Amino acid sequence: MLMRSQSKMSEDDLSFRVRSKLLADKVRLWLPPYTTEDGKKGQDPSDLQERYSKELEQPVEVISRVMEDLRVHAVNKLAARKLEESRGQSVSLSVRLTENRGENSDAVAVEVQLEDLTSSLRERIAGLFQVSSDRLKLISMAKMLDDKLSLAAQGLKDGAQVLAILLSPEEAEMARRQEQQKKAEGSLAKTRHAAELLARREQDDGRYRLVITDQMGRNIPLPPLERKSLVTAMALHEKGRALVKRNNFVEALVILTEADEQFKQCRTDILQAVDNYAILCLDIVWCYWSLKNLDCLPDADARLRTCQISFERSHGSNMERLMLLRGSTGMELVLYVRLYLLQAVTAYHQQRTDVARALLAKAESVARRLHVDEEKLAEVVAVGFSVGEGRLALRAHDGNVAVAVAYLMEKREEKKKLLEIEKKADKKRAREKSYGLTADSSKVNVEIVDLLLGMGYPENSSVEALKQANNDINLALQVIQEQPHLLEIPDSQDEDYQVSDELLAEITSMGFDTPTAMAALKHHHGNVQKCLDDLLAGWLPPAVASPSESASESDVEERSASADRRRDEDREAVASLVPDLQHDEDDYLHLTLDEEMAAIREYRVLIDSALGQVS
Repeated sequence: MLMRSQSKMSEDDLSFRVRSKLLADKVRLWLPPYTTEDGKKGQDPSDLQERYSKELEQPVEVISRVMEDLRVHAVNKLAARKLEESRGQSVSLSVRLTENRGENSDAVAVEVQLEDLTSSLRERIAGLFQVSSDRLKLISMAKMLDDKLSLAAQGLKDGAQVLAILLSPEEAEMARRQEQQKKAEGSLAKTRHAAELLARREQDDGRYRLVITDQMGRNIPLPPLERKSLVTAMALHEKGRALVKRNNFVEALVILTEADEQFKQCRTDILQAVDNYAILCLDIVWCYWSLKNLDCLPDADARLRTCQISFERSHGSNMERLMLLRGSTGMELVLYVRLYLLQAVTAYHQQRTDVARALLAKAESVARRLHVDEEKLAEVVAVGFSVGEGRLALRAHDGNVAVAVAYLMEKREEKKKLLEIEKKADKKRAREKSYGLTADSSKVNVEIVDLLLGMGYPENSSVEALKQANNDINLALQVIQEQPHLLEIPDSQDEDYQVSDELLAEITSMGFDTPTAMAALKHHHGNVQKCLDDLLAGWLPPAVASPSESASESDVEERSASADRRRDEDREAVASLVPDLQHDEDDYLHLTLDEEMAAIREYRVLIDSALGQVS
């Protein structure tokens, strides 16, 4: 237990004494060089900190923290005072409108409040000159004004001159996309971090598990690093697809491109065992087309070839493999509508008009075949299924309502059975996790534990015996019956226990430092639950708890607060990603084909026109 120093004074008392010394020394921490013009921390007053530390008999780091708190408080108070002074004051700005390649307007006086945001000023100027606010960029004092900041915060005063640049519609659209791209790249790091967190803990966390299976539904065993890459890629892909559904194609493309990079870290045979990469390629090209990005035609062409080859390998050249796996082809055919359409679009822009017309006709033929009668869909929905489920089932069974409903009922029962199996598996994983590892770093065999429990032996003794016996039931029985004193291993043997990286990561991810987590795991020989019980109760190993090596109380508090912040940030990141992860394995097939049919009609006109001009 850490003891308080007798010279330790209260925070308020210490703050008062430091403030008094600063006043006596005429030090203004809220001014340069201690504070920059934008209010950030400037030069560190290390000489004052050393002197005050000696005079007040307090550690330098404590004095430094108090001085920084006083500086921040003064800066905030000053900013609040300035804002209060400016509030309600009406000032006049001189605004001039100019085009990038046009004439300048006469200056116009615009009355504003200094606490107004730049976005409000932009709307006012747009109204005065009767232009779209999206086409305006505002510049004053040789810098671009930030929409999210107040005019006062950016230094504008009465009489300030503002130049409003009117962009062309093309320039405005480019600026809008650049802003979206910037925003997307900013959110990418957070999304990738969340996906990696999910990949790291998904095997032991029943709430967030991405199961990797082949086309037969069988789990694919993977090495840890490859599994992490594949799960990260799948999570990013799901996030990107969710953004596509919201028509946020710029941000979706950034996320999907990152998923592509993660997929490429996996072996070719793994990518060939799942459809995910082919569908990702299709989604990326759909974003290209939605953004009218013709610069990406070569990449689009290559991705569509990859997609087609993968579909033929997975489904069979004539869908025969898909018939064997699914019993029908109707559901997956929606992917072919999009594939043929995008191939037709790519061919058209490559001036291969005849090829484009043939592919477009193919896409339209399949789309018409998949058309679902709205009355039949309503019948299926009335039975208790979703619109998406009903549409898929009717497509799979040629519009036969009775067969579609029977199929969905059977599928629902199968999902219930799978859910029960998963629950049992979750319980088993939870028990394995609580038991820790054996002497050879293997998981304790839960089935053998149950056998010993059935023989009447206590659970704790059974688990400890199996850990020492490396899951050998005969040796475990011998230890329990003949050498029960060995079940309590003395602390002197702690150093011999090898802690796995997996267990260490699990404990440190909860905010405990590595040395403490390592010592606790060795002390309890890998029993995670016992480690957590002790650590949460304040247990520290002797080497960590000794007065000569222990951290100051402020360091401990700071480390704990930092760990809390990391946990909160991680929890927030995962929580922001999870809603976009689909629990329905067929969600990627839930296409209405409305957008595809609209595109087919658009390009049919373009292709017919091009062929007419050629003839």
